[in-house]
Amino acid sequence: EGCSAILFRSADKIEEALEVLQPTSDYMLKYGIVDSVIKEPSLTSSDYKNKVLTNIEKAILTASDELEKTDVNYLRENLIKKIQECGGVETSEHTYQAIAKKIRSWLPHYSFGKAPTPEVSHMQLALYGAEPHFCNDEKDPEGKIVRAGCRKHFAKEEFQKNYFACPYCEKPNPIGGHEYLDILLDVDSFHELHSDLSVEDIDNRFNFYDYGDARRKSSGRSESKDSLIAGYGDMYGLPVAVAVSEFRFMGGSMGAVFGEKMKLIVDFAISEGLPLVVVTASGGARMQEGTIALYQMAKTISSIIRLKDAGLPFISVLGHPTTGGALASYAVQGDFIISERKATVAFAGDRVVKLTSGGRGVDPGTMTAEFFSKKGGIHLVTERNQLKAAISGILRLTPWFRANAQSHKEQQ
Repeated sequence: EGCSAILFRSADKIEEALEVLQPTSDYMLKYGIVDSVIKEPSLTSSDYKNKVLTNIEKAILTASDELEKTDVNYLRENLIKKIQECGGVETSEHTYQAIAKKIRSWLPHYSFGKAPTPEVSHMQLALYGAEPHFCNDEKDPEGKIVRAGCRKHFAKEEFQKNYFACPYCEKPNPIGGHEYLDILLDVDSFHELHSDLSVEDIDNRFNFYDYGDARRKSSGRSESKDSLIAGYGDMYGLPVAVAVSEFRFMGGSMGAVFGEKMKLIVDFAISEGLPLVVVTASGGARMQEGTIALYQMAKTISSIIRLKDAGLPFISVLGHPTTGGALASYAVQGDFIISERKATVAFAGDRVVKLTSGGRGVDPGTMTAEFFSKKGGIHLVTERNQLKAAISGILRLTPWFRANAQSHKEQQ
């Protein structure tokens, strides 16, 4: 019902929602998420309970026998391999797909025009030089405040100079991945990796609900082909690998391409011996990709574990908003976790919570970076315009920096 309410704006389209989510054990077996499925007896069986327990017992005994004969390290490596492959790209591209992808790359990208803004008074234009911005309260359809603003107004230039956060109370607006890169990295230092990777590259055995219209609509808002931008650059001269959510592409939601690009940027960071900085601004797992999207939680965590095993720092930045499967996976694995001041950090956004809870909702105060910081889930809450200084300062305190500084001295 929750998926139906979110995707189809109705709680009645249960069959369509199940087709999207692919929640059954058959799909999990197909995608390699589980190793086997325990046979279930007929629901009409008079001895149903005992038969279920017997089947579970047999499955456990069989698995135990196999464990005794198998090297545990092999099992661990095989599990990691399966996780890393889930939602991965095809090893060889079929001719038709290659041609179709090339044709798509030749097609022009169309942008949707901005909605006309309401008229403003000549007095406001005289005071601010342009249409003013307002730091207003955000309210639900019933008029309840879900995110408070300071209600001050300011010029557009002030807003832009402060990286689209209120210059008075620092309440941030959602921004795209390229804006985050401008905030974090030195000018002209960013080099993008795997920019062409898209859902068309994902192995055909992972069957998704057809949501091409939603993807095309997002393409009109963003230059990126999916919701994660990955690459490398410099931060006050420090070389870093970086991955940032592209909130303009389907709300930064985490799907197969997102998980694959996270895996690839970790591979790059390990090969180059670089720390990884990840900025999350995401609504969570992409519901349109069902079970595969949910499993990217395991895939991203597995990738971060490999980075840590290599002894490289991982700085996680919780942007506005950070919710759902992104918050519940890689985003909270940081060696140091930073959040933007007044960012929404929550299990789900207010609209989704109310859609799936009969309109009850939760206290807005529990959905903030400041709340999570008080509970010990975030190490530092800072203004958006201070993120670069905070991250580079933290990196200079790590063993990675000291080791690299010493290596640089020895080379001199």
